[in-house]
Amino acid sequence: MGPEKTHLLQAVCAAARTAAYLPLDRSSTLPPAALVGFESCRVLCLDDVDAVAGDLAWEHALFRLFNDAAELRTRLIFAAGAAPRQLAWSLDDWRSRAAACVVYQLHDLG
Repeated sequence: MGPEKTHLLQAVCAAARTAAYLPLDRSSTLPPAALVGFESCRVLCLDDVDAVAGDLAWEHALFRLFNDAAELRTRLIFAAGAAPRQLAWSLDDWRSRAAACVVYQLHDLG
């Protein structure tokens, strides 16, 4: 899935009053600590989370973000090229949280 998921995430952010969009495909330039503070957004859209699968530091950061956002009732929307259960997560706690999320599959339009 290409730009369709990105366009949908950006549209969600545009419609929300307090929202943020973070693409993780450029994770080599963003440290995992870049997620700190975003748990207080009304909506947080994280694109290309599959790009950080297997990176333990990023997975710890996602796990912390998920838990902190849940306490604040922040809406988290993750997008990836595959379902969470199909990604090579290293952190068991994060794998179980990600797998428990509601998953929607996008299909290319003809």
